[in-house]
Amino acid sequence: MSRESKQVVRRAEALLVAIESLRSRLAGYESAVPDFITRIKSGERVDEAIQGVGAATIRSEITEAIDAFETTRREFRTAALALGLEQGLSASEVARAFGFSRQLASRLASELEDT
Repeated sequence: MSRESKQVVRRAEALLVAIESLRSRLAGYESAVPDFITRIKSGERVDEAIQGVGAATIRSEITEAIDAFETTRREFRTAALALGLEQGLSASEVARAFGFSRQLASRLASELEDT
């Protein structure tokens, strides 16, 4: 297996970890929403309901998980592009396979050339 193949496998594995982390954070958010609804229906003030479900912490955790997911996804796409280029594909062909724009593929390819 080539260096690029190993790299894309590592990035794909890291992406799976980021996806699971994001899923876990979203599940926490999902479970907080019914509690929030119950609190509002019972007449609790909105600020108390928000604080009561820990919305500030949840928001922060979700934002961090989304950022980590986006970073990891970009690293995976870049690694996959590098492997595709090594295999003789064009950046456009890899972009088409992923379903993202040729412009994004060109930017990622430029970043590969800069490293």
